[in-house]
Amino acid sequence: MSTVTNGSDASIAVHVLIAVKSLANAKTRLARDFASAERQQLVLAMFRDTVSAARGAEQVASITVVTPDDAVAVAAEELDAGVVPEPVDTVGAGSGNARLNLALAHAAAHVRANGATDLVALQADLPALTTAELSDAIAATPAGARSFVADHQFVGTAALFARNHPAHNGLSRSAAMRSRTVDLAPAFGHDSARKHLDSGARALIGEWPGLRLDVDTPDDLELAYRIGVGPQTRSNLEMFGWTASLENDRS
Repeated sequence: MSTVTNGSDASIAVHVLIAVKSLANAKTRLARDFASAERQQLVLAMFRDTVSAARGAEQVASITVVTPDDAVAVAAEELDAGVVPEPVDTVGAGSGNARLNLALAHAAAHVRANGATDLVALQADLPALTTAELSDAIAATPAGARSFVADHQFVGTAALFARNHPAHNGLSRSAAMRSRTVDLAPAFGHDSARKHLDSGARALIGEWPGLRLDVDTPDDLELAYRIGVGPQTRSNLEMFGWTASLENDRS
């Protein structure tokens, strides 16, 4: 396995891309513990905490959200993130993962057309993410290559980075577009860590429990809560009575 540890340039400017599906169809595996309206509200809260944590990293130059959901778009704008509508051609893309990857590729093309160079595709459901974790992971990324942070099970992908070679940065927009860039080439979905590794991306090694913990199941949510979730997620879990039931289960 090709791995990279911390020690790379920490002064880069990364543009964060986050894709969020329609809230009505998001995180259906949480339906065991939450009614539909609660689940949608929780997904939005986790998204808000993710964006807020990412926004604080000194290397993050911008955040762009691609989504078909109006509520997500409004929340993104409230957090000073750019919004790109999901392209029409993703609707018939088949699986949800294919649609996600097309949406991220579309967002990558959009921000690079506007002068961005270094990118990170970040999961939208990282309620325990801290600014320090993301900043540390960005500092560990190699220039001129793709790299990724695997999830806590080392099966999925929490973040995928694409950094151009330093010689490509600082060029005029037209010159940068003509120069050779490092494609994001997202392959999120089942076994995405292996897919990204097999496609040449390098696995980043670091102690980033919040960054690695994307929430898909009630067990994931409980683990994130124990690590420490952001204020929006915590407030919603308390309002829904979920935290009280968790404490009762422990006793």
